[in-house]
Amino acid sequence: MKSTFLTLVLITWVLVAGAQNQKSAKRPQTPKAPYPYYTEEVKFTNAKDSVTLAGTLSLPADSGMYPVVILISGSGPQNRNEELFDHKPFLVISDYLTRKGIGVLRYDDRGTAHSTGNFRTSTSVSFADDAAAAVAYLKSRKEVDPRQIGLAGHSEGGMIAPMVAAGNKDVAFIILMAAPGIPIVKLLDLQSERLGILSGGTKEMVDKNVKLEHGMYEIIMKNHTNNLNIRLTAYLTKAMASLPPEIRPAADVMDQEIKTLIRRSTTPWFKYFLQYEPARNLSLVRCPVLVLNGSLDAQVTSKENLRGIKQALDKGRNRNYKIIEYPGVNHLFQEAKTGAFEEYQLIEQTMSPKVLDDIATWINSIIRR
Repeated sequence: MKSTFLTLVLITWVLVAGAQNQKSAKRPQTPKAPYPYYTEEVKFTNAKDSVTLAGTLSLPADSGMYPVVILISGSGPQNRNEELFDHKPFLVISDYLTRKGIGVLRYDDRGTAHSTGNFRTSTSVSFADDAAAAVAYLKSRKEVDPRQIGLAGHSEGGMIAPMVAAGNKDVAFIILMAAPGIPIVKLLDLQSERLGILSGGTKEMVDKNVKLEHGMYEIIMKNHTNNLNIRLTAYLTKAMASLPPEIRPAADVMDQEIKTLIRRSTTPWFKYFLQYEPARNLSLVRCPVLVLNGSLDAQVTSKENLRGIKQALDKGRNRNYKIIEYPGVNHLFQEAKTGAFEEYQLIEQTMSPKVLDDIATWINSIIRR
């Protein structure tokens, strides 16, 4: 098992950083230009925050009127392709759907690549505002059917999509890919447990790890004063010192690990994310919903989160939904062996063809021609 409990809070940062170092990997699903459809580099504005988002609009042709899906990325600063480890899942999805007659808008997160704004000071609410701005932009395009604008969110993006759809009648449908369906703090406990096991930790080690992380979350959720950093430092110093020798960080690195963990777990984004309860907005969604997850997802465990999403939709009396769990598929919707995030870069497949086909088939089954 890797050192202490940095794995959980830093996982999205680890993935994003690692994505920059895998440029020679084979990625056979990545589409290559020229494409048999129309693409356009576009910009639109979130006037609320004075942010300009840059992206790519793909349409089956440069004339006509089409349904369009807006892709919303997961945690961490992502470009329009949601690129990591040289995988470009949003480019793969966009290419597949556009070939099936469905337009796609994908864009760089604020403060990332060609989009303006400050990512580090933003929260999920900020990203929901950006997605809402994307909906408004598409309504201004004559090639877009204003009655058929949908959202497809992956991971945290699957949390943001219901935030937008719950208060926006212009959203015709949403697709939730590996989306949270239970309170985030519970999700993180499960994530830590699953990742700890996959990393080779014993049950005793993993249980200690989960308990220590949860203690940190409790401090963050209950403490909004200026002494938060002081309380976390005291807690983590004591907690790390009490860890078994095999997972206890060396004395010369403990202080730096604590500082790094506190810096990244007290950002506006994490503090908002930690206290979020997905059921609130899911129960307000009235449009059709497609819910997807893989049985090997170690970050957003499928059983608990799919059940939570179903319960929330049922509570809101939304009967127009479909839920699919894919055996042997991980958080990125790759066909995998274990679901460990170390596999992401080793698997050549970017996304299961079955998942891509199900998304296209479902959209085409609900849209009004």
